Amino acid sequence: MARHAVALALLALVVLSGCLTANPTSGERSEAPAAELPHDDRSVSNPPYGAYDNPWRTDEITVVVKDAAGMERNVAPDVMKTLQYWEETAGRDAAYRPNYRLRSEADDPDIRVVLVRTVEGCGVHGDRVALGCAPVLDADDTVDDTVTIRVRAGHSSATTREILKHEFGHTLGYRHGDGLGVMSEELSTRAPVDVVNASAREYPWASEQLAVAVTSAEGGVTDAQRARVRSALEYYQRGAGGAVPRPPSFSLVDDPSTADVVVSLTDDVDGCPVVGPSESCVEWQGPSVDDDPKPEYYTGARIVVGASGHDRPGWHLGYWLGHSLWTDGYPKPFQTGPGDEKPAATTW
Repeated sequence: MARHAVALALLALVVLSGCLTANPTSGERSEAPAAELPHDDRSVSNPPYGAYDNPWRTDEITVVVKDAAGMERNVAPDVMKTLQYWEETAGRDAAYRPNYRLRSEADDPDIRVVLVRTVEGCGVHGDRVALGCAPVLDADDTVDDTVTIRVRAGHSSATTREILKHEFGHTLGYRHGDGLGVMSEELSTRAPVDVVNASAREYPWASEQLAVAVTSAEGGVTDAQRARVRSALEYYQRGAGGAVPRPPSFSLVDDPSTADVVVSLTDDVDGCPVVGPSESCVEWQGPSVDDDPKPEYYTGARIVVGASGHDRPGWHLGYWLGHSLWTDGYPKPFQTGPGDEKPAATTW
């Protein structure tokens, strides 16, 4: 992304605007020879590379927006307001004073804002749900390539602007807690009622790679049960008959401690917080960053299947995955009819 180098400590630039001449020491008149200058020599030249204090060493920082999430919401106005905010707010404590230019497209922009479904691999945020990610650029950094700012899609304009302000702040050298409110590490301090709950999101999971495990209170999971769970995952991986056009990547693992979704085969479903079909229920896991207790993103799920559903663990997994991946309902194989009727158990 950004290649850091040692910048020249150029604190001031002296520009010669003309030539000073002294009168001759003798009283004799001296004729200066005329000089023929071509027209181009009278044009203003570009300042040298070190004249600009930003990491790109340019007069304008070009910014473009790319929607990699397919949410089809125009966030360019939110980006524009963010750029205006920092042009007015960045002070002496910033790594540099920005002069931005937002363009619809550019072959080699300085900053690219990318809207993504999930923000992963951002070490600053550790194992929490990251809403955005950007590198921290210091005053002595130089950048040869485009800097990418990732922003999680699916938020309102107000929340999106707060995320953008925070991440652009990192590119100005600000770190978490550096005075300005927008650099607070927790979004909840600024948007207590503006964050959409996971149950209302088109894609609510914190990751696009979901590991699934099966456990049994009876001491072991049969090969047939694992095969049915795998069959349900493969169905979703193929897009669930068009119901999930952009499915996450699934893997079936043995260790439940490494899984995002655990299918737990137990004797009953008593005490489950969210009950669906009579034989199963789910406990959604994830952070709540606003004033209500409901999670805004799913980081895990525990699907409990009672004894009467042990022959259909794949169906119950598919039912609850459909609940989280398809906001308009459930894919047809996992729909229930009157009286909690289910399709005949085949490969599920």
